[in-house]
Amino acid sequence: MNQYFLQLNDSKTQIIVFGSSNVLKGLHINGVNLGFNTTIRFMSTVKNLGVYMESSLSFEKQVSELKKKCFRTLRNIRKIETCAIELGYERTTVKSVPTA
Repeated sequence: MNQYFLQLNDSKTQIIVFGSSNVLKGLHINGVNLGFNTTIRFMSTVKNLGVYMESSLSFEKQVSELKKKCFRTLRNIRKIETCAIELGYERTTVKSVPTA
C-alpha cells in the first residue's frame, strides 16, 4: 500500500466474517495483527457506505436505524407543520406513516 501512497486508518478499519450461526460460533479469532502495534478486531456489525451489515446478514440493525430516521423525520415534519399553521399558512404537508 505504501508504494501507492495509501495508508490504513487503524481507528476506522474493521473486519467482519459473514456466515451462518454455526460457522460463526466455531470461529475463535479476536483480530488480525498487522505489525507496528496495530491490531484490527473482528466486529459483528459494521457500517459501509451507510448500510449496517451484520455477520449473520439479518439486517436487523439496518432496519432499526432506518425506522429511527423515518420517525425522526415525521416528528420534524409535524413540528414544521405546527409552526406553519400558527403562522397562518395553509396545510400543505403530505403525511405518511411507515409500518413495520
